[in-house]
Amino acid sequence: MKKLIALIAILSLFFSFALSEIKNIKIDGSLETLSINLDNSTDLKKTNKDTGTNDDLVNQTKSRLMLSLSANLTEKVAGKILVYKNNRLWGTLEENVNGVLGTLNIANAYVTVEDVVLDGLKLTVGRQFIGNPKDLLLYYGPLSDYKLNVSALDALKVEYVAKLFSVGLVTGKIIETTPWTPPGNKDTDIIALIGETDKLIPRGLVSLMYVNMIRNSPIKDNVDSIQVLGLNLKSSILVIEGLITYKLLYAMNMGQKQKDVNYKGTGLVLGVGYENDLEVGKINIKLEYASGSGDDLSTKDNEDFVSFGNDYRYGEIYGKGLNLGISNVGGAGIKNQTIVALEVDFVPSAILDGKLSLGLGRYLFDFTKVSSGQEKNLGNETDVKVKYSLTDNVGLGLTYGIFIPGPALESKGEDAANVLAMNLSVKF
Repeated sequence: MKKLIALIAILSLFFSFALSEIKNIKIDGSLETLSINLDNSTDLKKTNKDTGTNDDLVNQTKSRLMLSLSANLTEKVAGKILVYKNNRLWGTLEENVNGVLGTLNIANAYVTVEDVVLDGLKLTVGRQFIGNPKDLLLYYGPLSDYKLNVSALDALKVEYVAKLFSVGLVTGKIIETTPWTPPGNKDTDIIALIGETDKLIPRGLVSLMYVNMIRNSPIKDNVDSIQVLGLNLKSSILVIEGLITYKLLYAMNMGQKQKDVNYKGTGLVLGVGYENDLEVGKINIKLEYASGSGDDLSTKDNEDFVSFGNDYRYGEIYGKGLNLGISNVGGAGIKNQTIVALEVDFVPSAILDGKLSLGLGRYLFDFTKVSSGQEKNLGNETDVKVKYSLTDNVGLGLTYGIFIPGPALESKGEDAANVLAMNLSVKF
């Protein structure tokens, strides 16, 4: 007992001394709980009530906890560690402490060094989140799928902010093969260059990004190198009655997929929105067109549009839950897909002090490229959403969505897929 007390005393003194040198310690994070009742999403066929065939109902509740600790380690040096847990479904076996520790994952573990060499130059080294989920080209971070996944990148990020522009460099490792083992380097590496300015257009931001991913091979002719060059333009216009927003995202693939096979895909997103504060409440209308090229198989070149880790998901079913096992159908991204999306959000001022919002989404899906004689129309989806914001950091949501398959999916099934989703989001 005396030894234990002595050990606790020594550890207490050690941590007190260590923490005395660390400033601005901050603990924050988020908790998300998502319940879904998702039906017909894998076969587009109703369940036979007599035989039970075609039963693909998914009825589950899952949570994602993210907890971060950040602090100033010393002058001009800060650090952050973020752990998350998202493995357990409600109704599965309970977990003991050892089990919980085994399912915690570290998504962030990095240090940031300010004013390196010159004022305004910042280095971030370690495992970190990269990009924005709606930038189309490069994103590592929390995902909005029904599995509540999280991705991160081991990287060095260099940022410099000047009065007229900012520039950034990201170089990282996606896959590290076993080192020192012949026949040689099989790693997957990534490098990105980003430049942006808010001085070219009024109330707007223009970004240019270049991303290069290399899947190395000991045989030079088999090295897979794909590049994406992208333009991102976002702006808004003040009008007498409200605010008009618009955006343009364009990206093109370059590089070579092994010997004599080139990447030639393209991606485009066009969007326009309207916001206004009416006497009865706030209204926000968004219209978006997105199209990613598909491979016509007429040459050896790969014409499918490829981006890196974006979280573009149109529709609560199509973007998050549709899983038919057909390439380029459902999920994140716009490869070989053409999508038209209309979203309307309304916050009535007379109900619950403006804390309630009502949303409607309408989505049309097509293949961009198909073989001669095949159908392009994948279907359409309608989503209805209700959200209650208890505070700025606490929200409750209820969503109902229905996806109706088009002629291109009739061979898989002709019945509608539907989802009822409820979620709780807490930030702290």
